Formats: sequence, C-alpha cells, structure tokens
Amino acid sequence: MYWDENPHTKYYSSRRGYVRCSASRDRYTADYRVVDCVTRPGAPVRTDRSFVIEAGVAGVQDA
Repeated sequence: MYWDENPHTKYYSSRRGYVRCSASRDRYTADYRVVDCVTRPGAPVRTDRSFVIEAGVAGVQDA
C-alpha cells in the first residue's frame, strides 16, 4: 500500500488542506491544517499534525 511504497513518508492524509510553516533561527515548524467538510463555506480548519526541525538536532520530530 502507500506506506510500503514510500517508507520515508512521515505523514499522509487524504483530507484537503494546506501546510502552515514558520521558521526562526533555531526552529522550523510545519503544521498540517485540514478541513473536514469542503462543501461548507466557513468550515473550521484544524491542525491535524505538526512536525519540527530543531537547530543542531538531526531529523524531523513530532511537535
């Protein structure tokens, strides 16, 4: 399935949304924002998953 073909992938969701990123000198954060109902205008947006890369620390970590 998807994970077998892409073992390097840290996150996958079939929901619609976007990634909100922020960067500073010491930290990079990626928040995966999704909507549960795309047919309803003004539907709430929520953070489904977040990852962080810290300066001096190898790899991506769950936030």
